[in-house]
Amino acid sequence: MFRDLNPADAVYVTGQLMVWLALFAGVLKCWSISRRPTTNRKCALALMFILLAFVLAGCVGVLARILGKSPEFTVVTGLVGLVVLGLFVTSLVLAILGLIEFSNRPDAFSQGRAQAIWALVLTGLLGLTFGAGFVTAVARQSRFALASSSPGQTLTFDDLNFRLRAPERPWVAIDASKLNKDSKVAFIRRFPEAYFFVIAEKIGTSVNWSSEQLAELTKGQMQAAATSTRVTSEAPLVMNGLRGVLVETEATLAMHPLHYLRWCCATNGYAYQLIGYSRSEDQQRMTAELRQMFLRFELVDPNRVASLGGFATNYVSPRYGYSVNVANSPWHTFSSLEQSMPLAEFGASQGDSCFVVVPALLGGEKL
Repeated sequence: MFRDLNPADAVYVTGQLMVWLALFAGVLKCWSISRRPTTNRKCALALMFILLAFVLAGCVGVLARILGKSPEFTVVTGLVGLVVLGLFVTSLVLAILGLIEFSNRPDAFSQGRAQAIWALVLTGLLGLTFGAGFVTAVARQSRFALASSSPGQTLTFDDLNFRLRAPERPWVAIDASKLNKDSKVAFIRRFPEAYFFVIAEKIGTSVNWSSEQLAELTKGQMQAAATSTRVTSEAPLVMNGLRGVLVETEATLAMHPLHYLRWCCATNGYAYQLIGYSRSEDQQRMTAELRQMFLRFELVDPNRVASLGGFATNYVSPRYGYSVNVANSPWHTFSSLEQSMPLAEFGASQGDSCFVVVPALLGGEKL
């Protein structure tokens, strides 16, 4: 079923329709020329067949854009591809035979040579197009090479304090960095096509980020990358004990309308983005499935704190015997301790806050 065309699609289809009309007019002209007694029929038909091949290839491209991909449409595309290949070979053979006849009987024909030459030029262009498409397909398969995971396997990223249970088919793992350079793990499925990946990073605790702030940042990034964006919903969502924000967005990227689900969570100095997207027309079918993908995410240690430049161990005073529990905490070294509090033995800071320990040796005195 045809979906509603957005303005970008409407412009694309209109432009393609004008090209089709021009090509079809050329087909009719070649047919008319081929019926003249002084025209080499093979030469004229060679150009006609290659123009028909371009028309069919263009039709498939536009229909794929409007209807979307499906198993049935893939079969139709394959059959049309065979027809186009047949027209391609027929045009090439007729052009060569026509030029040979034209050279051997120059007095018999006054028209057709130019048509045959154009047919050869266009078959060359079509051949290059198919070759480029084949190379692109191979490169795409290489770019999305399967990652080393199996269904049900738990993928653990201890340095970023999260793990993810790999989904079953039709989802398959791919090289995450090829889909998004910041992602740590990624999966793809076909029919309908959808993507899921996780972006995780340490942001530290010197700035107390909230999930809402992280969601706002990601919305800005989406606006910068997409042609157009529209947030359809935004609400808090708790998953596996983690409080985050779920943002649903309709976006157009490279003239393709897409539906995004993005769950953002900032906790203990870590920032997590769980992102799933599909074509807009597949939204109703894929939304529930992408939400199930989100539930496969959990923390390795909910109490672990990512501290950039913080304390790796607790502090133990070598002289006074007290200790301060600051290991893997939001507290950082108080860099200006000696200048600010020269009598303090220990100090730590967190954002605009700080605390210090100034020990006093009382000897045998009692307070």
